[in-house]
Amino acid sequence: MFMRLTTARCEAPHASARGAAFRHAGGYALLVVALSLAEFPLPVAAANHYLRAGATGGNTGTSWTNAWTTFGTVTWIRGDTYYVAGGIYNENVLVTKALAGTNWITVKKANPADNAADPGWDASYASLTATVNGAFELDDGYMELDGVTGFGTGPHGLLIWNTNCTTTLRLDGSSGPYHVLHCEIKGAGFAASTAGFDGVYNNNASVPQKGLHLAFCWIHQVTRNGVTLGGLVGTSYADYGLLFENNVISETGGCLDLGTHGQGMQISFGTEDRFTIIRGNTFRNIEGTGMVVWLGGPGSIHHDALVYNNLFYIDDVSTYKILSPGAIYAHIAASGCSNIMICNNTFHGLGSPNLPICALDTVGAINNVLQNNLWEQCCFTTPHRGFSTESNNGYFGNTGTGIPVGTLNQIDGSSSTLSNPKLGDFRLLPQGYAVGAGVNLSRTFATDFFGGVRGSAWDIGGCQYGADTGPAIPTAVRTGTPP
Repeated sequence: MFMRLTTARCEAPHASARGAAFRHAGGYALLVVALSLAEFPLPVAAANHYLRAGATGGNTGTSWTNAWTTFGTVTWIRGDTYYVAGGIYNENVLVTKALAGTNWITVKKANPADNAADPGWDASYASLTATVNGAFELDDGYMELDGVTGFGTGPHGLLIWNTNCTTTLRLDGSSGPYHVLHCEIKGAGFAASTAGFDGVYNNNASVPQKGLHLAFCWIHQVTRNGVTLGGLVGTSYADYGLLFENNVISETGGCLDLGTHGQGMQISFGTEDRFTIIRGNTFRNIEGTGMVVWLGGPGSIHHDALVYNNLFYIDDVSTYKILSPGAIYAHIAASGCSNIMICNNTFHGLGSPNLPICALDTVGAINNVLQNNLWEQCCFTTPHRGFSTESNNGYFGNTGTGIPVGTLNQIDGSSSTLSNPKLGDFRLLPQGYAVGAGVNLSRTFATDFFGGVRGSAWDIGGCQYGADTGPAIPTAVRTGTPP
């Protein structure tokens, strides 16, 4: 009614008529509203769309009954959310739509909180996993892929399982940001091919990006790298380049027969990275160069990174072996490596001679910190390298001539401080050497592996005694808020 009245008052074709409208009491306000609506139309409200394998309605995506049955038939619209019901989707998926400002496209697993009131809703849409048998690609940036449920080794709301020996999840490297949450990302097998393929690939080689958030995912059974990342440059830890948290990377890197080799995480080959956060993750059973590796190449500049509250371990040393310098490593050919803090991590059972160490070998590495980390049942050939501050690290049951005990403020335990590492329980024993032996780093972060508050007396390792609860896999649901 208001729009019809306004239009009628403003349709006069001549200036004299428009002047009369201005002079009429209230007419000015009506005219201004009409002109504003014409020149600056209100934004269209975001819409929900639906995808369900086997839907038999009109397949227009407007409801669960009329849902699209495949990703390939979806019409993608910026600002909208696409809910995916549990089921099997046998296809390679490409989500692409040109950027429209900062309008996101959200692909989200069906769930009761969002969908229970939808017409045609069935609880199985949430309880069943949505499984994509194929490769998945997000293009153009400002895209979120959210499985809604799942952490650790699952089950997750969304499973992407690519058996074709190609990269499982590709995030276009000329745009960003992207969010990937609560997804299982699975390849064809860690040693399935002579060529190396990755779990997640996002390499911004031409234009740096920021705001990549990967959380609560299980990335495994891929032949080369769990994740390959590059060109992620933030402006601060609040405006991060990368936030990688609460993920599990396991069983990766077996493509060794042609001289290729993998990493759990490969960061910035020939590109810059800045303001990287790697926290609360599990790196398990990885073969190749290392578990977290910053690479070399022209333009490789690594600075401002926090690596804390992670678990690094191997429980099958006969199958998984690290062949190159260390669990966490920065390549000697990089152009710079500075302001990297590696703190409160737990390393266990790393049996290859060079594997346990943290080595930032880049020439001119400065202001790097190694504190409050815990190593047990590992084999050292050489000590750690590249740190201006190295203190309050704990060691027990290790072998080799490079164990860094006896240096400043290093702790040499007489027995294990871990509850039951053979069963995957890396919590601390109450009287173990790690309790109370750490440096208080609360100005940088305040939690442990499980998200519990550390308090004033800090322990060594990923798990703070008294703050940690439950099994070794994190149960606390954290958001993308940096420290």
